[in-house]
Amino acid sequence: MYHAKIRDRYSTMIEYENEPFLQGIFIDIFPMDILSKNMKKAKKELLLSIILYMMRYWMRASDRWYFLLVKRSLYFMGKLIPKALIDRKIQKMKRRHILEKESHISYGLDSFLLAIFQYSDLFPLKTMEFEGHIFPVPAKPENILKVQFGKNYMEPPPESKRKPHAQSIDPFHGHGHKENLDWESRMA
Repeated sequence: MYHAKIRDRYSTMIEYENEPFLQGIFIDIFPMDILSKNMKKAKKELLLSIILYMMRYWMRASDRWYFLLVKRSLYFMGKLIPKALIDRKIQKMKRRHILEKESHISYGLDSFLLAIFQYSDLFPLKTMEFEGHIFPVPAKPENILKVQFGKNYMEPPPESKRKPHAQSIDPFHGHGHKENLDWESRMA
């Protein structure tokens, strides 16, 4: 999945053990792509991009055996097709549409996130204050949150259904990676 993580080098947040990269607390940054103005076509484009993505990239195991079977089957089918051909198809899909007020927008077509937004939910951006800082936000953040998390996005799920991303979090100490920084040296 193509996305970025901005990581805090003073902290530790272990998602998966034994990863060779810096594992500080992070913020995910996801690219967005333009889809068809027609919702039916936009859904087809998104589905095709997900199939191509699964053919191109090995996926971590899923909670459900049938998702795992589909993902791994598509990945092995993708081994029969040159990766460059799959990549070109994804890139062609990304350049197909021009951003207009009637456009549908999704997370990057080379990601694995199922969400389609209306142009008017995202643009024009506005600003909001958070923790004493001003940040750009979507025009209608409540609509984005509803698409992403459902109409009850302000209610946390029951504790039994929560799935934390981290195995452990330590906001004040790095885990020994060469790029970690140390709070004590920062305060000196």
